[in-house]
Amino acid sequence: MNYGQYETSGRVPYCIRKRFRELQIKYPLLKGWELLSIKQVVDEVRTLGACSHCYKHIILCRWLWDLNLPTHSDLFEILYHEVAHALVGPGKGHGNEWRHMAKVVGCKHSNHKRAREWMTLKVPPYLQAAMKKS
Repeated sequence: MNYGQYETSGRVPYCIRKRFRELQIKYPLLKGWELLSIKQVVDEVRTLGACSHCYKHIILCRWLWDLNLPTHSDLFEILYHEVAHALVGPGKGHGNEWRHMAKVVGCKHSNHKRAREWMTLKVPPYLQAAMKKS
């Protein structure tokens, strides 16, 4: 299945699907949203996740769990980040409204720059090199 620039693949780990369902119950605005995994992002290797208001999709990059890089809490952090985007609405970026919602949802790293630095530490060196080239 092609999702715009994304190719969807496989299933999201059970623990993440379960947490997403819990968030859907807690936040009715998430009703009708889907959780997808993708093999890779064609135009931006750096993307760990994405939120599409148009399609009501929260997207997580599959290589995160394929390589067994993150812990469940790391995957939850990415999920919370994207859920915060879904809840504040399109075009809000990482401004004050998003940062507030990210904290409410459960993000520990609601400062986007800090979140990127935090995740970069968990990416193996060969992938970090690929990220710098893009």
